[in-house]
Amino acid sequence: MVKPVAILIIFVVCNATVLAAGSENNKGKSKLPENKPAEKFDSKMDNLENQRRMLSMKIYQLRIKLISEDTDLLMLHNQIMKLHKKLAIALNSNEKMKELLNKANNVDMEIKKLIEGKDKTATKSAKSKNFDKSSAPLHNKQKGKQ
Repeated sequence: MVKPVAILIIFVVCNATVLAAGSENNKGKSKLPENKPAEKFDSKMDNLENQRRMLSMKIYQLRIKLISEDTDLLMLHNQIMKLHKKLAIALNSNEKMKELLNKANNVDMEIKKLIEGKDKTATKSAKSKNFDKSSAPLHNKQKGKQ
């Protein structure tokens, strides 16, 4: 039987490989191709980005469905989540990490103040970002658990 730690490591490595491959493909391609009009390029990029978002959502939904229907996958998922929680707690107990998390929390509070209009320098664009606690970093959600 494969140990859960090995699966978690494989999962992380596979995801990192996919992300790295995507960033390698985009290296040096931030410039507009010279032989394409800007509008056509932008339209095609928007279309491809939308397709990618839709595919990502379908992949996510299928993963949830597969995990919920297969008891072995569900047990494996639960083991991974427990390990993930242990890892997060261990990482967040580091003094340097605590300092960075506190700084990030302060930035989050400043963003929230701007959006709520408590700071008179808030702009409409900041309010349009719809900042809420659900989009806040993990450290805000685990703060009481440490």
